Amino acid sequence: MKKKIIILMCFCSLLHTTYAQVGINTSNPQATFHIDGQKNNPSTGVPNIAQQSDDIVGTSTGNLGLGTTAPTAKLEIQTGGTTAAPISGIKVVDGSQTDKYVLTTDASGSALWKPITLTTIMGVFPSNVGAGNYTFKTTALWDKTNAFITLPPGSWRVDVTQLLRITGDALTGDQYMWLRFSFTDDNTPLNPTLTNDFSNNARYISAQISGPTVVMTNVYKYALAQGSVLINNSSGANKTYYLIVGSTTSSFTSTATWLERVGANIWGENIITAIPISQ
Repeated sequence: MKKKIIILMCFCSLLHTTYAQVGINTSNPQATFHIDGQKNNPSTGVPNIAQQSDDIVGTSTGNLGLGTTAPTAKLEIQTGGTTAAPISGIKVVDGSQTDKYVLTTDASGSALWKPITLTTIMGVFPSNVGAGNYTFKTTALWDKTNAFITLPPGSWRVDVTQLLRITGDALTGDQYMWLRFSFTDDNTPLNPTLTNDFSNNARYISAQISGPTVVMTNVYKYALAQGSVLINNSSGANKTYYLIVGSTTSSFTSTATWLERVGANIWGENIITAIPISQ
């Protein structure tokens, strides 16, 4: 009978140990596995932030905490750093580390240190005609150039360069036209409206085309429209933005002088690019 009681007591003791928390340097473990590096935790209650700073814990949910006894992620590192005085909590020395590199993963999640790169989206110029020959006039209307750029969700800085070649009758020194480019997400071919996705009031890329010019064979005067706009695609999906031209102010009206094939792919200067920005 005495042997049976001893065996039962040993079994109960083993059962208790199996389900108990394990503490190293502490009699007051806060998780399934708890190491108190400096052996400075209280015997009861929760250690304060300073006391937790040298602790390592593993929880019943599989979370690992360094410097914290209550990790909320698979790996949580608390160094005690602040915004004003940050303290690094990770060091990965795998041979790829270099100054100014960032930790970058592949599709499987494997990470290496790599240089910072920016995603660049390129616009498309599918037409050798573009918006056609754009005559000198004052108008509030817009015309599509057929050029476009497709942006993933997020905020983007979109840079535009468009070559403008003056053709036809000569301009005098006081003749000019102010021309604008912008973007629409409206695929309507006639008089599309501006997109509502601009991040601020900047929504135009503009240029002034002015005289004097002369009429000579293979002698032309050029201008460049260059600028940037900020676009926020909040649709949750890829979205296409079409380059449009219009909203002009001209000192005269003429169909005998025009800008040749605006937005066409025949001009090597024409380009639309977009890079992601944070806001």
